[in-house]
Amino acid sequence: MFNATGWSYTTGSGLGVTVGEVAEVTIQHSRLYVTSPSGETRKIIAQGVGGGVGLSVLPAAVAGSTTDFVSAGTNIYTAVNDVITLADLSDTLLIYSGNLTFLNGDGNGSLVLFIHAPLTQFAWLAVPLVGPAIAASQVIKAFCFVAAAQMSTPNLGMDATGVFYSVLSADVV
Repeated sequence: MFNATGWSYTTGSGLGVTVGEVAEVTIQHSRLYVTSPSGETRKIIAQGVGGGVGLSVLPAAVAGSTTDFVSAGTNIYTAVNDVITLADLSDTLLIYSGNLTFLNGDGNGSLVLFIHAPLTQFAWLAVPLVGPAIAASQVIKAFCFVAAAQMSTPNLGMDATGVFYSVLSADVV
């Protein structure tokens, strides 16, 4: 059902700010390191904004990590058997994360969706019932799973967020 693309997630780093007590808004700057089938590593730099829900002692937090922090990823997969190019991985990202903060540490698990399509493909969203499924199959080119550790401002809580990112660059490391 899912096909390995030959690309893989290597590590990541970033910085984010989240504000809100139950409903949250988050702004993030992230770097994802991905390795191509030929062994070339690319650093994808992206900035995004999103939101989510959560519960925490304090209504705001800053969290970040460097490439030295624990980070584990997977192969990058596709639901269709398309050949994945750098363009497919470096257009737009949608990252869903679950986070658990304890004191000044943060652990999270994420689903990274790599989105690449002309805007006309999003017109499928207007078709009742099947439209969103067709749109997702046309615009989501690949995905991977990531687990990581971060440092955080002191807090105790958990949240789930979704962040849309615009990719700024995808340079060779």
